[in-house]
Amino acid sequence: MQNIKKLGLIVLCTFLVSSVGLTGIPKASAHGTVDQTDLAALTTTTVSSGSTLRQGFTPTASNLVAVDLRLSCTPGTGMTVQILNNALAQIGTSSATCPALGSGIVHFDYTSIPLSPGGQFFIQLVPSSSAWHASTSNPYPGGQAFVSGSPQLTTDFIFATYSQASPPPTISINDLILVEGNSGTTSFDFTVTRSGDTTGTSTVNFATADGTATLADSDYASNSGLLTFTAGQTIKTVSVLVSGDLAVEPSEQFFVNLSTCVGCNIGDGQGRGTITNDDSPPPGQVTGQVNIVPSTCGIAFVGGSVINYGDLFPGSTSAEKTLTLDNTGNTDADVALRGSHWLDGSGVNQMNVENTRFSTTTGPYALKTPLSLTDQPIDVVDQVLTPATNRDMFFQLQANLINPGFTGAATQTKIFTATC
Repeated sequence: MQNIKKLGLIVLCTFLVSSVGLTGIPKASAHGTVDQTDLAALTTTTVSSGSTLRQGFTPTASNLVAVDLRLSCTPGTGMTVQILNNALAQIGTSSATCPALGSGIVHFDYTSIPLSPGGQFFIQLVPSSSAWHASTSNPYPGGQAFVSGSPQLTTDFIFATYSQASPPPTISINDLILVEGNSGTTSFDFTVTRSGDTTGTSTVNFATADGTATLADSDYASNSGLLTFTAGQTIKTVSVLVSGDLAVEPSEQFFVNLSTCVGCNIGDGQGRGTITNDDSPPPGQVTGQVNIVPSTCGIAFVGGSVINYGDLFPGSTSAEKTLTLDNTGNTDADVALRGSHWLDGSGVNQMNVENTRFSTTTGPYALKTPLSLTDQPIDVVDQVLTPATNRDMFFQLQANLINPGFTGAATQTKIFTATC
């Protein structure tokens, strides 16, 4: 042949893979468990007229609700028992009346005076002036004799009553793991529980917060408010709507936070919502673009120069894709073809060149000629393309990845050369 020239035709293909008292003694009304503690160390004491009785004591519990005294006094007269702290400042007071018999146990009630167990406090008896009683006999065994004619008052401390108040209830929220769904919304229903003493009312605030799932990405809908637990209630629900989609993405998280607990303590104050992905990776897609370099050989591509392998799962084989060559010139042309490996954006080989096969007649993938890194005739029998004739070429790709975990795009270059 005369005037030998070479034509370079480049095909670019992209492969995308995603792969919880004492009897007869009045008891204080108290919330919680009541302990009656004997104050044996507070012995019988006689006080002269016009004086007060002050006796130190060490509490054994935290909330004083009553004191009982055994008294010898003038019937019907009044008296007060004060509770003092270590600095002798009054922190509680209660009044009562001397029994009709002139002696006996007198009960003094308090509204739960907070004390520090093991600390130093004082009980102070302040009788009215008429409460003094004159006697020459001991009012009870172990008591001290009254001095005749000298008004006196004799008492001993029997016991103090403490209320070990139940601690406030604990409020906690659970965690949830659910799939998001492909459309609409999925309700994440968090359970908020109240445990412990639930006889009163408790309130707690809640509010959603971003994690890897965000409001900006419309992953979920914001929710906040106040939960009120009335007496006996133990469970409330907080619902958060999560948006479904078809996007392939890692599991994401958002939070529901509890705050400002009134009449309660917060246990687990953060609910974690995990949105698990239920979408499959899209199939790989392989497309090819033939770039034609102008030449006098007249080789052109009929119907365009795009090869599109369509959706392709890793490990599967594409359907045949036809590329038609046309010799628009006036001389015969010998056409050869070579290709490259399938490279990702970093130039790493993800599939070998021979995964692409070709033939000039339709047929199964196994009978096609593997593409090579070096030139080979497009038809091992007749590679000559005469003027004004077309030649169909049938391409197929089998997506066998070198790295099975690869996801992303890879590109192959096909180069046609013509000699005329």
